[in-house]
Amino acid sequence: MTMADTKISEEIKKIIEEPKVSTLLNSIQISLDEYDDIFSDFDPSPYTKRLLSEDFLKEIQRRYIETDKGEIEIRFTLPSKLRDLKTEGLIKKRLNHYFLMKIRNADDELKKIKTKGIIYFIVGFSLLSVDIFIYDSQDLITRLLSILLTPAGWYGMYTGLEHVFSHPSELVDKRKFYERFQKAKYLFISEEELVKHVEEVVKPVNGANIESKPETPDTKL
Repeated sequence: MTMADTKISEEIKKIIEEPKVSTLLNSIQISLDEYDDIFSDFDPSPYTKRLLSEDFLKEIQRRYIETDKGEIEIRFTLPSKLRDLKTEGLIKKRLNHYFLMKIRNADDELKKIKTKGIIYFIVGFSLLSVDIFIYDSQDLITRLLSILLTPAGWYGMYTGLEHVFSHPSELVDKRKFYERFQKAKYLFISEEELVKHVEEVVKPVNGANIESKPETPDTKL
């Protein structure tokens, strides 16, 4: 038995012996019929450039909401006859690169929002500065201009600060989602191998439970 086999066996045994939520938090298991299930059906590009399937992204996002603590590990299971280590290596790199690009896109969006906020603040500050110089003017038109500049200046400064220090929660959540899955561990496991390990672990566990079960004394009426 290899080190990988031993690790899988121990993990499965742990889940069976301790069926608590805490033992399931870090694991997302997805059954595949083929490698193409991970990718878009409308993109014929090779795995190194191919778009990910929307269904796949929705599925891991749905499970991520339920398992948003701890290190994430995604396990893909598929028939052993379809497995190819080289292909799996390419897919892992593609998943890592995909989420890394999404992180960069999210960072660019956040940067644009912050830059926009700085511009708003500078414009608002400038308007208030102009208002200070013309505030004491006796000219009617200048006084009317001052009345317009005051709220416009405060609005610009307030909106600017809001853009700089308060980012859209949806965008922040998306970036957090992308970051966690960019750092996630992706494992490919043969279905037959998984079933075999489950059977090997379940038998001794069930046997131990039967042996440890206390005998109930016969009760005579």
